[in-house]
Amino acid sequence: MIGQNSISLLNDFLQSIGRYYAIVIYSLITIILTIRLIKDKKESGNINLIRLLILGVFGCVYWINILEFLAFETPILPVDAIGFQINDFSLYNFGLGLAVTLGIVLAAYINQLKPFYFTALYFYFGLLVLYFYAGTSLILLPYIYITGITALTLQMYTGLKLKDNGALGVAVFFAIAFVTILLPEEGVIGVLDALATLIYATFGLIFALGYFKPFKEPGGK
Repeated sequence: MIGQNSISLLNDFLQSIGRYYAIVIYSLITIILTIRLIKDKKESGNINLIRLLILGVFGCVYWINILEFLAFETPILPVDAIGFQINDFSLYNFGLGLAVTLGIVLAAYINQLKPFYFTALYFYFGLLVLYFYAGTSLILLPYIYITGITALTLQMYTGLKLKDNGALGVAVFFAIAFVTILLPEEGVIGVLDALATLIYATFGLIFALGYFKPFKEPGGK
């Protein structure tokens, strides 16, 4: 049988590999999505808001992975500094909250729900103002989880209903990412968490390169 020490060593190794891998992959994803956004702007003369929002979502995830890499793999940033396990507006939670918020905005825009285009953003930054003004962030984590699940559900529904590869891709990405957030990083479950990190980073690159096309004639861009 595999001993606990062996599992711990394997977990630590995979977690470390995952952080290095994520930094490289999300750097590529951010560059690719930025180039595609700029190219689309030059061709159409307008900024494609869907592409911009998708870039924003992946940019937030990139920010989170940068923090984790600096805290766990380098002496540059102490682990406590990123607020990985606290409930207020830490550097980590800010990026996570903004990512799920942009997911809601993206779903509203794709479905042309104009009254709700920026409602989630206003609410999220309202929470941020409340935190700085009153020092409270009691509903931040419930907001992140509820908004994240809502964004995932809306993106999945939108992708399947409109046959939109972009919305469905974001939904799949959110689903795998949430697995990595919910799973602990210790023991056997930690090994699964590390593997999920590798999977969702790889999927993100496939999505950014435009190879995720379950629908031959997508309803959206």
